[in-house]
Amino acid sequence: MHPVFIISLIITGLGLIGVWLIIKKSHTRNHPILKKSLIYLLIVVVSIIAVVYHFFPVFIVLIMIGIWVELIRILIQKKENLIVNLIFITVYALISSGFFIYSLNAQYDQLLLLLLVVYTFDAFSQISGQLLGKHKLLPRISPNKTWEGLLGGLLISLVAAITANIWMKNPVVPTLSVTTIIVFAALTGDLLASLVKRTNNIKDFSNWIPGQGGFLDRFDSLIFAGFCVGLYYQLF
Repeated sequence: MHPVFIISLIITGLGLIGVWLIIKKSHTRNHPILKKSLIYLLIVVVSIIAVVYHFFPVFIVLIMIGIWVELIRILIQKKENLIVNLIFITVYALISSGFFIYSLNAQYDQLLLLLLVVYTFDAFSQISGQLLGKHKLLPRISPNKTWEGLLGGLLISLVAAITANIWMKNPVVPTLSVTTIIVFAALTGDLLASLVKRTNNIKDFSNWIPGQGGFLDRFDSLIFAGFCVGLYYQLF
């Protein structure tokens, strides 16, 4: 079994423990994070299967279509923000197209590392933030994000990526660099999507993915991180 798969299983176990602690802290059995976590786990599995069976570019195209439909719908509904939303759509068209081009020729291990880091950071930044978060990161853009969430997600992502790459006998320093780039690109993608929502005064881009919102709500981090890491590999 590929080391990334084993690390992903361990991360999943830790994530479920984190979810259990959040539910226990909230004193409710029907906490929405439980449903969200199960759908999220399904998305992670589908993403990994797409890499393993070589249809990841198709997976990206489906995400791109969903994102563009969501943004165009906002453009039609929020005519008062026409210019700003056109800029957002153009930016996302360039970013997602760049990620798609990278995915066509990306190495197997590169894509698995990307998925491992993005999904680990997404999950554990939220878990760390809900369990430990006290200091807001950028409250005007994304009021739920905290410094504790960022640091927790970054730390666990670094540990997961380094462990997987040592297992595969890859050098540690490049792994540190790539993982850090992926984490902060994922955060930037998330914040950019939050900025679009704040600008248009909406909570979610759609309700097409149960418990997650829309395509851009779920895949904002992956799209931006994939674009940035593809650019990094191209340049260096």
